[in-house]
Amino acid sequence: MVLPWVQEAVLHGIYVKAAFFDGDKADRQANVVERILPFFPGTRARLSFSEGDRRNLTLGALIVQPDAVFALGDGLINVEYKSRSKRPIDSSQWHFEISLEHMLQCMLCGLVLAQTQKQIVANILRYHNAAFFLQPRPEVMQLTWNLITMACAYHEDRRVGAQQLARFASERVRKAFAAPPIHARQQDDWRTKRCS
Repeated sequence: MVLPWVQEAVLHGIYVKAAFFDGDKADRQANVVERILPFFPGTRARLSFSEGDRRNLTLGALIVQPDAVFALGDGLINVEYKSRSKRPIDSSQWHFEISLEHMLQCMLCGLVLAQTQKQIVANILRYHNAAFFLQPRPEVMQLTWNLITMACAYHEDRRVGAQQLARFASERVRKAFAAPPIHARQQDDWRTKRCS
């Protein structure tokens, strides 16, 4: 299978690969895999569960409900879908349109999936006409994870949802990794270690 990623960058300490497609065409597909993963034509991925199944997963005080989880080979694909009222992402401006809060929410779901299902997880943030493969630096997830207790106190609850934690942590992550967007090929050191 030819991988679809056509652009890449490092944003807020997260290595991001981007793919673009016809979102309206994808919405018309009857097959759920083709509808949610149109950027992987011919994939053998199988839907494991979706948001409609209302399947909550917990890790410590963090609770998540993934939008869609697919099984592929020995791993899982975690998809977080944000429709934005079907507003398209501009392929030349996506670095500025992609939401850090959305990225964190997606990666938090992936983290809990990986730990509870004991499988490798690929995190995909999906918009109407674009998909982004997310690989964070370990420090990004550590910083976010360390804010769980504060987020619980803020929401006056014993547990916190992925979206709540992502919103709570986003400005802190933004400040901690405040460098402007850098093309990924200029930042190979940590990415190579992460992917090896």
